[in-house]
Amino acid sequence: NDPTYVEAARALGALAMTRGGESLEARLGFIGARVLARPLTEGERGVLAGAHARLLGEFSGAPGEAAKLAAVGDSKPDPGLDLVELAAMTGVATIVLNLDEAVTHE
Repeated sequence: NDPTYVEAARALGALAMTRGGESLEARLGFIGARVLARPLTEGERGVLAGAHARLLGEFSGAPGEAAKLAAVGDSKPDPGLDLVELAAMTGVATIVLNLDEAVTHE
């Protein structure tokens, strides 16, 4: 993905972590509301929770890759955020931002 797009997804993931609540369920709902302007369906929540679990596992085994993802773009992530969790939430945000419903075509 374009660095600006990755940076936007990372910023959304960080917002979900800092303002979306403590639970994964609440954070997924936060991302859905911000991007889709509606609650996520049960199926969407399941897909995103599964993606989060997979990404969390991948980045837990490769924390250097999580740090590389956090370094993409001009803005820097909050140093208090766990970079592995941030990378997983960035991946989740990317999925939502790539939904046809979220993309504007002109």
